[in-house]
Amino acid sequence: MTRRNNPELNDEREPIDKIKASIDLKKKTIRRNKRKRRLIKMLQFLIVIGVFVGIYYFDKSDASRIHNVRVNGNVILSDAEIKDAINIHENQRIYLTFKPLINYKGKKVKGIDNVDANVYYRQGIINLNVTEKKAVGYTLEPTIRIYFEDGYYKELESVNPSVIERLPLLVGFTEESISESLLSALATIDDGSMASVSEIHFEPTKVEPDYMRIVMNNDYFVFTNVETLPQLNKYATIISGADSSARCIEFIEYGPTEETQSAVVKACGS
Repeated sequence: MTRRNNPELNDEREPIDKIKASIDLKKKTIRRNKRKRRLIKMLQFLIVIGVFVGIYYFDKSDASRIHNVRVNGNVILSDAEIKDAINIHENQRIYLTFKPLINYKGKKVKGIDNVDANVYYRQGIINLNVTEKKAVGYTLEPTIRIYFEDGYYKELESVNPSVIERLPLLVGFTEESISESLLSALATIDDGSMASVSEIHFEPTKVEPDYMRIVMNNDYFVFTNVETLPQLNKYATIISGADSSARCIEFIEYGPTEETQSAVVKACGS
């Protein structure tokens, strides 16, 4: 006697089987996605570890370091003091060195007008192209100093003729009398006129506490104060029309136009 299937029972089991199959498929999908996520996280972790290991070994290698810092254009300031002021030296990390930052720091250094840096990462070389502030004079006593237009001065142990040959010697000045206004006025004098100056003597009077006697290198003398000092730019013009026996020039007034500028050329002692 054969067993007969109940069609109604089969119809009821089919939806149940489909639901079970759907659930099993979802579980498989979830497990597969979990495995993928774990694999991705593991790969990400390995990549991060690899990056840190690579950075570590690169940082320890010579390729990450500054091999040479070249300073160009400086005349008075030494290479060492420029490097110290900007805080850039050999064996520092070159990948942490950026041109805009070097240029910005360079402009903040006393005695320096501008720094234009070039960074060569592959070679490990940094070039510092320096423009110094204008040097306007020097003293020999009580110490040897070269003064810049911004008020900064550099002390020297000995005199380098090539450095001071076009600068006037400041005689009789105190630290207080070498004022910012004096240095600014000296900075307005062009190189040609400045080269004609041998010495500047500080000779204050009750009426003019900043009075000066300037010894020119062609046996002329100029008497002036800080306010009229920029008239020295007219020195060549003034002596060109003067009597050869008149060797003393006194700057009387200085203004923005020639009409407001006046000077007297006379025999010394008169």
